[in-house]
Amino acid sequence: MELEDLHAVVSCLPAAAAEALERSVRATVLHVDVDEAPVLDAIARDLGLGEPGGTWNWDAISDLLWQRLHGGGDALLVLARADDLAARRLQELIDATGALRDLSRTLQPVRLWSVLAGEGPAFGVE
Repeated sequence: MELEDLHAVVSCLPAAAAEALERSVRATVLHVDVDEAPVLDAIARDLGLGEPGGTWNWDAISDLLWQRLHGGGDALLVLARADDLAARRLQELIDATGALRDLSRTLQPVRLWSVLAGEGPAFGVE
């Protein structure tokens, strides 16, 4: 699978497919393990954007990601365990999807793809 095979700037993939894509892609890979922490804290923690537990909002996270990625090459951001997030904190997942979609539009000509990786029927895994 290549980045261009993804159907949108934010896509859902089975965890195994996302892991394989991370290993094979020729792009900057940003991996976030969405665990018990709020999504914004997980992004700040795993991407080294700042201290988790701060007063994070999507504007701040998007600005920091934009600064990191603007002017670079293609990038892939993977939110791993998104299935857990969808089951427990759906609004956070919806907010993340919208914010990442908007960020990918502002980075042009740099291309950013975001993948929500997980298990279950929503991710193509029965």
